[in-house]
Amino acid sequence: MVNLVAKVFDGFRTEFFSDIIRRTAKIVSINITAAVLLFAANYFIIRFFGESNYGAYVIINVWVGFFVTVILFGMDDFFVAQMPRHQGQPAAIVVFKSIFTWSLRTCLVIFGVVVAVFAGLAYFNVTSGVIFQYRYYLPALAAALGLLTFLVAFLRGMDRIIPGQLVDKILRPSLFLAGITAVYFLSTTSLETLLLVQLAGILACVPVLLLFIRPVLRSTGGSTLFDRSGRSNVVFLAISLLYLLSTRLDLFFLAVTIPADEVGHYNIAARIADFVAYPLTALNLLIPNLLSSAYHQERTSVRSLIRRLFLLTAGVMAVGFVFILLFGKIILSFFGENFESSYVPLLILAGGHMFTAAGAPLNALFMVSGRQKLSLLSLGFGVLVTFVLCLVLVPSMGAVGAALAIAGGGVAFFIGVFYSYLKSAGS
Repeated sequence: MVNLVAKVFDGFRTEFFSDIIRRTAKIVSINITAAVLLFAANYFIIRFFGESNYGAYVIINVWVGFFVTVILFGMDDFFVAQMPRHQGQPAAIVVFKSIFTWSLRTCLVIFGVVVAVFAGLAYFNVTSGVIFQYRYYLPALAAALGLLTFLVAFLRGMDRIIPGQLVDKILRPSLFLAGITAVYFLSTTSLETLLLVQLAGILACVPVLLLFIRPVLRSTGGSTLFDRSGRSNVVFLAISLLYLLSTRLDLFFLAVTIPADEVGHYNIAARIADFVAYPLTALNLLIPNLLSSAYHQERTSVRSLIRRLFLLTAGVMAVGFVFILLFGKIILSFFGENFESSYVPLLILAGGHMFTAAGAPLNALFMVSGRQKLSLLSLGFGVLVTFVLCLVLVPSMGAVGAALAIAGGGVAFFIGVFYSYLKSAGS
């Protein structure tokens, strides 16, 4: 047993893993700072704009997230699958420019289709409630957030993760927090104002991201050394949509089941539960690039890499869950007495996130090794379980039922991805 532990730690002492841990630590620090800013923003929205407006704001942004996922057309995963293999090559910047141009044009076409479909739904009154009332804001927010997400994902493909994270996780929420504070003192605390502040903050970040991509944009020439067929993007899009549904189906169901203010209570619990996965979120930003390089350059190192990543993530998840268990109720009470009712959903969600995050390294391996169908099947299994549980539990149990559905889907996803890995490794 002692020898086994010693071997594990020797594995993490290698220069390769030391670099992973150093870079992960930087991203974790960014995510912790982002979490503080996010909770501050949520707190002030609740205090300045009221619990009902906060709940409506959450519902609107769930749908904005759905539209952004469709507009991106899987480009976030496409960049990770295509770009790392060209890193360090003389013609890399030319390839990157061609990938950027083709991807942006494709996303613009998809955006036009999405807007047309949404406009048709609104015209025929298919949408209802909060979404119909604020229908003019959704396309603008989706376009701005889609562009920002596109640029951050492109920087990730270039292996410039830190700049993208700084802008997206630090600058954007800082601008949003400053904006909502300013409008509060100007006594314009309507939901419309809140959405406009959000839009302005996103747009202000776009030029900053473009500065980091400027060398690519200035390059000349073209390249066809990447997959332009779009077939892989269809799979990536399906995976992204399934992933979105696996984490947001609860809010979709709750939005039509309970009042908006109660949706807000649950959303705060969901965001606190994300703390369990913060360090793993940071690690998983690095994992696809690492696995892509390992898979295309030295395939024999992949299995060892996966095994060590599992050991690393298990310890991190345990620490995060203990923190939630000890301090979750205290943090909820900070937002108001009504939010304490979400403590049980918080614990359930945190436990479910542990399983979802544990399967992320294997899912990333499938994405970069041309086995996206395995990822698709695993996510599909998880979403199916989540949907069935939401259908059964949310109407009768409300927020607790929604949390159980998400946790059940996380367990199902982990089972699916682990089984797929074992089966493919043995074949």
